[in-house]
Amino acid sequence: MHATTAMSNTSTPTAPQPVWRTVSAGLVGNMLEWYDFSVYGYLAIPIGAQFFPNEDPLTQQMLVFATFAVGFVARPIGGLVLGRYGDLHGRRALLTLSIVLIAASTLAMALLPTAAAIGVAAPILMILLRIVQGISLGGEFTGSIVYTTEMAKRGRRGLISSSTAFGTSLGFVLGSGAVALSTYALGHETMNDWGWRVPLGASVVFAAFGWWVRRNAHETAESRLSAQLRPTLSKAFATDWKAMLRLFGIIAVSNAALYFTVTAQVEAAKARDLANAAGIQAIATAGLAIVACSKVAGGWLSDLLGRKRAALVVTVALLAALIPAHYAFADGTQTLFFVGLVVMGIPLAMHLGLQGALVVELFPVASRVMSMSFSYSVTLALVGGTAPLLYSWLVTGHGIVWAPEIWMGALGVLCLAVLIPMKDTTDTALDR
Repeated sequence: MHATTAMSNTSTPTAPQPVWRTVSAGLVGNMLEWYDFSVYGYLAIPIGAQFFPNEDPLTQQMLVFATFAVGFVARPIGGLVLGRYGDLHGRRALLTLSIVLIAASTLAMALLPTAAAIGVAAPILMILLRIVQGISLGGEFTGSIVYTTEMAKRGRRGLISSSTAFGTSLGFVLGSGAVALSTYALGHETMNDWGWRVPLGASVVFAAFGWWVRRNAHETAESRLSAQLRPTLSKAFATDWKAMLRLFGIIAVSNAALYFTVTAQVEAAKARDLANAAGIQAIATAGLAIVACSKVAGGWLSDLLGRKRAALVVTVALLAALIPAHYAFADGTQTLFFVGLVVMGIPLAMHLGLQGALVVELFPVASRVMSMSFSYSVTLALVGGTAPLLYSWLVTGHGIVWAPEIWMGALGVLCLAVLIPMKDTTDTALDR
């Protein structure tokens, strides 16, 4: 009864919500979430030196990337808890809560004393804050996808929901740009000493705006329906397990590729050429800005061709990009590093942009946020959060240079195997 009552206080007004507000509500939170998350990845070297001191650079790098992975391991908890909250109390309530959680945890990271000041407590506290970030992301990203898809008209779901994916790219671009600008302004030595705190603390500005946008957004009609149905957790899993497996098969390849490309390759390039770390970060920022618009193109293409056909085309394009991107990254020059980011990034971004509406349409309304958030988070923990760690272990540590491409290729084949027999979801009713 409580959930239904709560929902009645946030019912959708008679006047329809402007498209710009729907897009902003989905975009701004993910921009903040992924700004914070990406800044940590881009600052792996100075954070590792301050919180995980070790004489072996490879061990230090693997420790900081293991902490990066911890945030992903925590995501299923957030998907389960915050997703359930979103089904019972509303999509808007979930998104408002998640943005507060990640803003608070990131600000605490920026202010956290290092291992030199408080000893072993420093890495422990860093890990705990990463867990809080992961929990908030477990409900944030998928909650935003559900919200924007449910608020969109049927023929524009792909395009409108892609704003959420675009927000993640914008966060990556801003995070990369903030690290590059801080490195240019403060210098490499200062960044390693205390300058890494600056881009982390700057996220508070985004948080205030994002909270305001979401507090004034409308609620979706499907939110009220899910609050009334209130399925048990056991019934939700019994109903949704097939959709969960399909989701894994569809999104695994793009999310593995995202972290192998955007985080691991950038850090590997900077580690090879520390003197030009700021230049490499600037190149990464430019490459990310170019491919970000491809996410919107992917969402638009899924409305034009249908979800299934568009997903098949883009998956094949992503697989075709693996080998040329590998050689571009391996060349070692900054020019071909940029080429590799673009060659890999465009089909990757289109895949991420079109999959939002596609996976929302797989799930029933009663348990949509929880089931989708949990399965999405488990997938990212398995194939996304482990990517930089696997890169350090297999490529840097053991010289198995083709390991990422073999892994991404296998996941791409799995994606095709899931999509080919699946019915198209483009015209699925979201209140079913």
